[in-house]
Amino acid sequence: MKAFLFKILLFFVPIVILPLLLYFIIDPFKVLYKYSEQLNTDKKYQITGNRDYQSTQLLLWNYKSYSYDSFILGNSRSIFYQANVWKTFVNGTPFHFNASAESLFGINGKLKLLEELNIPIKNVLIV
Repeated sequence: MKAFLFKILLFFVPIVILPLLLYFIIDPFKVLYKYSEQLNTDKKYQITGNRDYQSTQLLLWNYKSYSYDSFILGNSRSIFYQANVWKTFVNGTPFHFNASAESLFGINGKLKLLEELNIPIKNVLIV
């Protein structure tokens, strides 16, 4: 019986370990490591990861350095409202705080996060 269980274990270890190892190496959803940008607009195609997590992490890493005070909130359609373009229309430092399939509940959570971090809000564009 012990030999049978050992063979079963030897059979399943590569099936479990290999996908986990690949996940940690490739990071397909871009949530394990620190990335400097949300979108790479130099590429002709985009493979997006967990946009909600990515934009929140980017804000947490950079809000002290850039002193954001203007925010673009919304779902994946808000990608077309770029922060560097919006900066010309508002007096402030914009941040694009978007997520795929964002809901009003998610937008409310992001506004609560900004309040908890004591980040001033001058301008908000909700898409």
